[in-house]
Amino acid sequence: MFGGLARRPEVTIEGFTLVLCHELGHAFGGVPYIDDQVSAEGQSDYYSTLTCYAKIASKVKELSKIVNTGDFIKAKCNKYQSNQTDYSNCVAKLEGGLSLGKLLSALGFESAPRYETPDTTVVSETELSYPATTQCRLDTYFAGALTNVRPTCWYKP
Repeated sequence: MFGGLARRPEVTIEGFTLVLCHELGHAFGGVPYIDDQVSAEGQSDYYSTLTCYAKIASKVKELSKIVNTGDFIKAKCNKYQSNQTDYSNCVAKLEGGLSLGKLLSALGFESAPRYETPDTTVVSETELSYPATTQCRLDTYFAGALTNVRPTCWYKP
């Protein structure tokens, strides 16, 4: 992780935490692997919201305190309404994904991705490098946060 990342205006503490979790995901994210050594890029994104974020959030006071989030995120995280910590983590994961989506789209000079408009690409084989679109990466954060299957824009079951 480079130092300038934390100073980018698009990057929130939730987004930065997902970057940390992504990097940890290369070591702990599981299959699919790149060269049988480290988890693939998409898998590292998936691991960041599926597993890692909740473990880190419990250790960092500044996380999981988002009070103003969109109706779409609230509705999707409602499945965790019976547990305030799980609900707050879900919202924070999805907000963190948006933060990174804004960053990646700004760096790539493309429009910002949205959860409401998923990538409909279906790959013929699992992509081990970064997914082709920022939208696909956002969809991967979404899938992990909601314990859904990995998106077909990079993963072939």
